[in-house]
Amino acid sequence: GLDSTGEKDNAKALVNVFEAIREIGENGDKVTLKFDKGIYQIHKENAPVREVHTSNTDSVRFPNKSIGILIENQNNLSIDGNGSQFIINGDMMALAIMHSENITVKNVNIDYQIPTTSEMTVLDYDNENKTIDYFIPEYLEIQGANIIWKSEQKSDGGYYWTEKNDHRNYGISVKYPTELMGRSYYSNSNPFTNAQSIEQLDDSRVRIKYSSNPAFEVVKGMNFQLVSNAERPTAGAFVWESKDINVINTKISYMHGFGFLVQMAENVSFDGIRMETDIETGRNTSSFAAKGKIEIKNSFFNNTHDDPINIHGTFTRVEEKLDSNTLRLKYIHNQQGGFPQYHPGDKVVFYSRDTLESRDEEKEYTVKSVEGPSKDNLKEMIVEFEEEVPDYLTEKVGNEPKFVAENATYTPEIYIKNNEFKNVFTRMILATSRKKIVIEDNYFEAPSMATLFFSNDSDEWYESGPIRDLE
Repeated sequence: GLDSTGEKDNAKALVNVFEAIREIGENGDKVTLKFDKGIYQIHKENAPVREVHTSNTDSVRFPNKSIGILIENQNNLSIDGNGSQFIINGDMMALAIMHSENITVKNVNIDYQIPTTSEMTVLDYDNENKTIDYFIPEYLEIQGANIIWKSEQKSDGGYYWTEKNDHRNYGISVKYPTELMGRSYYSNSNPFTNAQSIEQLDDSRVRIKYSSNPAFEVVKGMNFQLVSNAERPTAGAFVWESKDINVINTKISYMHGFGFLVQMAENVSFDGIRMETDIETGRNTSSFAAKGKIEIKNSFFNNTHDDPINIHGTFTRVEEKLDSNTLRLKYIHNQQGGFPQYHPGDKVVFYSRDTLESRDEEKEYTVKSVEGPSKDNLKEMIVEFEEEVPDYLTEKVGNEPKFVAENATYTPEIYIKNNEFKNVFTRMILATSRKKIVIEDNYFEAPSMATLFFSNDSDEWYESGPIRDLE
């Protein structure tokens, strides 16, 4: 039932395909799923939905995720896209690999029919008449001095999403033709500030007349990238509680949400990944904890809106000592919660939040049992340890608990080699892990912020990871 012509929706057909091949892999046989080369449309309204919680997103507010390509409970599966394009329609996660083992995804190109990032590029301007002409590649509707951005239409005629003007954001990104780097500005420095009227010149050009000077210094060719970054409902792609995952020779032209997230997985490798837009679309924007080994090599990252690579663990705060062996632990940042953090047999180390030091020479405590997180309480877990836990874990810094816990078992070896990074608005590589980290033979062009960033944090994001062996 798959359609490779780019005309029909494949969401339901893909579910049927993966259901049909699941039993083969469960029997231990290797399965190769090879697609006919073509264009495969995938629509959100027919895509599978899973309640799953993802780190660094507003997952507690948005627990249900629509997923375009869902690889779930599969083993020994190799997917060869044969260079095909998989076009996502709607604001959803493009790809998820969940509860699976020995999975390879290769030769796949992922893009969105209408990205959730709206772009406006300055074509020309007239200072005397206070007008600016913009190139806009996406579908829109003009209402007075406002632009309403619209997604693809659903079968009932409605839209998956709509946004107004500069979207709901706390800042905007601007890419300049005269500089290699992009820059971020406060949201009031946007193309709609002081707008008096908007005229549509043709299918891809609009003219905005301003009542006074624009809120930014006009440069011909400057590209505004407008996105609702005030909320993160989903990751763009996701690997969760899976083992031995390989993503090879795959191009990602856009992802809705917070990048390609690997969470509580083991041995994940990316080889030959390209994150950049297709020039013919007129677009610029390409994107919005583990154990074992994470490898990222031979890949290219261009114009990502956040860190192309960010590898870290997650601290949970020690809220209460319930008895000599049991603690109540809590996710603190509002974009963390809901996903299991500890398992029986995992090793845990405690650190003081004010100094990030261990008081007992990083003694490891073994998890015996875990309760939570649950639907009723997505932020907390009751963790029992084999050993007695120290009394000092009840101390405070100010009015807040003083100690945090890190799952030392779920910290990976990291190998980042032979990659290229360009036009990144933020940091380029963040890598924090107590295991061996090697970063070599990479090319960085015009970073806007730190090229390499190493940070152990128990105050804001609670992104954990003491550095022990970094090359």
